[in-house]
Amino acid sequence: MSHSFLHHLHDPMVLWETIKELASQRSFIFVSDLRRPESTDDARKIVDALAHGEAEVLQRDFYNSLCAAFEVPEVEAQLTRAGIRGLTVRPLDDIHLVVYGYIQVV
Repeated sequence: MSHSFLHHLHDPMVLWETIKELASQRSFIFVSDLRRPESTDDARKIVDALAHGEAEVLQRDFYNSLCAAFEVPEVEAQLTRAGIRGLTVRPLDDIHLVVYGYIQVV
């Protein structure tokens, strides 16, 4: 299980290769993370709506995290590159995505 970690990695393959190395075929994988908005303007609107009144540093970090996050097709491509099957990648809500399922390593 991983929560809000993927977008912090300079190389996201680190997470998928670690999962591939440590998980067995019976391992259920659950990864949730932010999902990048369509534009930086959309990211700003999300920050304004959800972090209004928070400290400037928190608003800036949230904005940067949104911009650093991946889109569903990017995560699917990462899994393919890692040789991982069996996991579903889908949007959870307006700002999150989830990756889940029983891992199959090819």
